[in-house]
Amino acid sequence: MDIRLATAADLPAVRDLLDGLYVDNLPEADRAQGFLSARFTPGDLAEMVAGTGIVVAADETRIVGALCLAQWRAGEGRGVLGAMSRAIEAAHFKGRPLTSHRLIVYGPVAIAPSYRGRHLLRALYDGLLRHAAGRWDIGVAFVADANPHSMRAHVDGLGMTRAAEFENEGRGYTLLIFPIPPGPGGAAGGML
Repeated sequence: MDIRLATAADLPAVRDLLDGLYVDNLPEADRAQGFLSARFTPGDLAEMVAGTGIVVAADETRIVGALCLAQWRAGEGRGVLGAMSRAIEAAHFKGRPLTSHRLIVYGPVAIAPSYRGRHLLRALYDGLLRHAAGRWDIGVAFVADANPHSMRAHVDGLGMTRAAEFENEGRGYTLLIFPIPPGPGGAAGGML
C-alpha cells in the first residue's frame, strides 16, 4: 500500500471515494460502519491539495483511502464546518485558548469499504503526522454523535482527545484534538 500526498490527478478518485461515503448517499444500514458529515466541492479538494494536502492510500490500481487536511481560519466555514470553527474558538488546550496554537483541520477521512479492517486509518494518520510535524501544533477533528464507529476509531484507536461538544442543525458533534510532533530537531516537518 502506497501512503502519499495526493496530486491534482488524484482528485476525481478522492471525490468519488468521499461522495460514496457521504451520509445522505448511504443507506441507513450502511451508516453503522461510519459516514461523512460534510461534502466538499472539487474546488475545496483542489485547494487542499495545493495547500495543506490530502494523504491518500493507493493500491496498485486505485485510491482506497483519503485523509483531507485544511488550514483552520477563524470565522470561516459553512454549515457543520462553521459550527466546528465556533467550537474551536471557545475551546482550550493545556490552559491556553486552542486558537493560540497552530491548528490544522483533520478530515474527512474515508476508506473504501472493501479495505476496512486493514489498518489503513492508522497508516493515513501516521502519514498525516509525518507530513504535519513541525508545521502545526494541534490537529482538530469532529465526529457526529450519531457515528459511534468513527468515535471509537478516533478516540480509542488513534488516541484523540474530546475537547468540546457542539451542534449544527439539531445534530450533535464532538470536537477532537491531537498533538502533532515537532519536526526533526524542532524544524519544519518532512514529506511522506
